[in-house]
Amino acid sequence: MSDDTPTQRFDAAGDAPTEKLAAPTPTVPLEVVEERKSRRLLIILASIGGALLIAVLIVLIILLTRGSGTPSTLPTSSGTPTASATPTPTPTPTPTPTPTPTPTPTATVDPPPSTEVSVDTFTINPSTVDCSAGSSVVITIKWATENANEVYFGVDTGGSDAQEAPFFGDSLPASGTSTNDFPNGYRPFEYTCGNGSHTYVITAVATDGSKASKIIKVTG
Repeated sequence: MSDDTPTQRFDAAGDAPTEKLAAPTPTVPLEVVEERKSRRLLIILASIGGALLIAVLIVLIILLTRGSGTPSTLPTSSGTPTASATPTPTPTPTPTPTPTPTPTPTATVDPPPSTEVSVDTFTINPSTVDCSAGSSVVITIKWATENANEVYFGVDTGGSDAQEAPFFGDSLPASGTSTNDFPNGYRPFEYTCGNGSHTYVITAVATDGSKASKIIKVTG
């Protein structure tokens, strides 16, 4: 027979058939069983540890790349603190003053000179005469006219126009004094006492015949 299974032969007492016995199951030593269990446990623990390590690496990568999109280097601790540089203050720009516009000078146009004749000033000093010392007292007469062609002087004319009854035959200058500009024989000019008062008139006459006069009354 080619079967390696041992057979048991029985005595042929009753021509009983030969019985084929099963091979006994080999017995595994206890040490081998324990070793297999330990090896299986180590494989399981190694798998769990590898999975945890991968999970930790994934979490670290997510934390480092969050927000910036690029991995950043983890800060390394240093035993010696690094002093931070003091920020340099930014200078405040000085505002440029706005130039004040120069006002454009306004051309002043003088009015055309007046062509109207006038007696600007006419004075007699003194205006009150003391006749107690004599029959006459020297008085000083001054006048100034504008746009006058002729000037006439009158005494007690009874009106305001000395040209109608001039005291002198010739006209006087446009401006002057009795001391310098009266005709010879009337310098200085005297007030005649005895009448109580005299009225003196200056009349300026323009080229067109218009006139201007002033009157002064002197008492004595």
